[in-house]
Amino acid sequence: MKSITRTLLLAMLPAVPMASMATTTQCGPDVCYQYDETQAAIALLGNPRLVGDDLQFLPWDFWAISSDGTGAGAMSTIFTFDRVYTLSGADILGLTVHEEGDYEIVGHGGVADLLDMQASSNVNALDTGGASAPFNAAGDSSGPRIWTNTLSFNPGFSGPANDMKLSITNTLTADTAGSGDYAFIHKKFVLQTLTTVPVPAAVWLLGSGLGLLGLLRRRATT
Repeated sequence: MKSITRTLLLAMLPAVPMASMATTTQCGPDVCYQYDETQAAIALLGNPRLVGDDLQFLPWDFWAISSDGTGAGAMSTIFTFDRVYTLSGADILGLTVHEEGDYEIVGHGGVADLLDMQASSNVNALDTGGASAPFNAAGDSSGPRIWTNTLSFNPGFSGPANDMKLSITNTLTADTAGSGDYAFIHKKFVLQTLTTVPVPAAVWLLGSGLGLLGLLRRRATT
């Protein structure tokens, strides 16, 4: 078997109220994603676009700001996939969310990001798991800065890990202490899904990067 990394780019859109439920399923060559496109998070994240096995949410407007000691400003959202599953039945070995963005602190203040991921099997209700990762910065940043935050999670289910519900919670916070202080944080994030995909023994290659490239090229020519 070969491990393949899939990428889901996520970004933010402004709030728009949603109405009745509408389930959408998008499938790539190996992985399918099912979600309710009327869930509240769509107002911030927008609808994703499928590219291969990847879902892309284009960056727009997900940030928190505070100034002049007005207290904490925060923005939070939860995006839920009712099903993330493999077409071949291969297990999802791991999930990694990599976040990045920019922030600035003038004077006394701070910014924070909290990322949380929860997974539960759609095959065995007893199989659940989750993880979280924080990012914090405080004090004058001397101008805009880039920040990153990475969360890796292995479902580690006792049963099959080829069909699961996945929720990703993102919370940004900015806080200031007094007059003249300013704090701002903005982000986008990337979700990588590591799966095992059966391939014929004749095309097994050592070196995951080269192996994946070869597999993708063969698919492109078929």
